[in-house]
Amino acid sequence: CASPAQQATVYTPTKARPVKKLSPVRPKPPRIDNSVNDAVESEPGDATPYSPSINVEPGTVVECIHEYKAVDDDELSFGTGDVITVVAWDSADEQDAGWFMGVLQGSGAKGAFPINYTRKYNR
Repeated sequence: CASPAQQATVYTPTKARPVKKLSPVRPKPPRIDNSVNDAVESEPGDATPYSPSINVEPGTVVECIHEYKAVDDDELSFGTGDVITVVAWDSADEQDAGWFMGVLQGSGAKGAFPINYTRKYNR
């Protein structure tokens, strides 16, 4: 009789079940500097990063202070110094805490972005 280590396990492939596609839930935006984000919520004209818990109204223009590479198709990729105009979500159900919808100036690309990668744009 073979020992358990010598016995081979045989797997029989089964027909794959369809997977229900759920709308993705974005993780909380990464923290850049906990001391800054916990201490302040940017005021107009302030150069500190926005806190993920702040409410930013559509039409607000923000400057990117960190590079971000999109993870999902509905996200924006941007570099330091890029400018984004915050726009309303197509559906309020899509918005996750700390994420906003915006249009990247110059390219016109639209997508979600983590607000704590930005600060109030001072022209």
